[in-house]
Amino acid sequence: MYPPISSDLRGLILALGALNWSSRLILKELNRQNFDVSQSTVSHVLKNDNNGGESQAINELGENWRRRPRVCTPRMVKKVQNLLASDNPLPKIEMARRVGVSEATIRRLADGRLEKKKLKKVKVHYLTAAAILQRSLRALPFYDLIKDDQFMWVFSMDEAMLPLDYENGQSEYYYDSKNVEERRKNVPVFIKSPSHPQQRMYAAGFGWKGQFRLYVVEPKAKVNAAYFIEKILSPIMLVDVPKLYGKREAKNVILHMDSARSHTAKPVYEWLDAHKIKYFTKDQWLANSPEVSPMDFFANGYFKSQLAKRKYTCMAGMLKAANEEWDAIPKEMFRNALRSWPDRVLAIHKAKGHHAPNY
Repeated sequence: MYPPISSDLRGLILALGALNWSSRLILKELNRQNFDVSQSTVSHVLKNDNNGGESQAINELGENWRRRPRVCTPRMVKKVQNLLASDNPLPKIEMARRVGVSEATIRRLADGRLEKKKLKKVKVHYLTAAAILQRSLRALPFYDLIKDDQFMWVFSMDEAMLPLDYENGQSEYYYDSKNVEERRKNVPVFIKSPSHPQQRMYAAGFGWKGQFRLYVVEPKAKVNAAYFIEKILSPIMLVDVPKLYGKREAKNVILHMDSARSHTAKPVYEWLDAHKIKYFTKDQWLANSPEVSPMDFFANGYFKSQLAKRKYTCMAGMLKAANEEWDAIPKEMFRNALRSWPDRVLAIHKAKGHHAPNY
């Protein structure tokens, strides 16, 4: 049962409805004029009442009343087009207020005549002026190192964290009867992950021949240069790479790592030189550039997305699932990532060190 309203208020609601205002905009206007009414009452009046009173209500608003245009004029369409073209567009209800039309009109123009689609922005990391300059200077020389299928000899590796996420393998919804009395008694719940879940660091990498095994860092281990060489670098370069490429071709493999301290420490470079292993130095690589690191722009993200589909409840179960999912990634997916690598680096050069999401 809706509360009774005055004839003046009813006429004003119908007048605004006749101007193609939405119930939300009508409610805002009524609140601005100190009318105490709910949106459901406004909707009820618009749907069920047709008693006139529009002209009288419009006259009472005075000369300063801004009438909502009923027709999409070229000037109005141009205004909407300019608002939609902004890199940081306003909400549609704010566009409607600025142009002087209803929010529904903005939606019809955007979806219909202007053929605009709402897309999600690509999230990028912050770059300092020094980082932009360094990227602009190093992008082209690094591109020369991996272009023309030279990337086929590059072996890229990185470390990342695996959180013990209790939300994995769950759905936020479930289906049950529309009849409340027939619904199940044991209602399923969604278990949220702890604020600070357990985590384990892992090292992984891949090249044209595929991926090497997953290396899980021991709990509470400090990954310094010595640990990195003994537990990760040595087994990768002396066991995994020859196994993938063969002893003869393994000599041509070039190691790619990011600029982490454990990767660029002097003992690490000395160990690589002593074993005659080719590698990119930290002065050749584009620091602070995950969008051009194969492990960052493909492998880590895809690997974790696949792992999130698995259900596990303990650290041992997570590590078992992690090894299975990492080994299951097809070789062709790694190759596609490597094929895109040179173009990604070249795009940064063309963007003068800035982000280039549409490489």
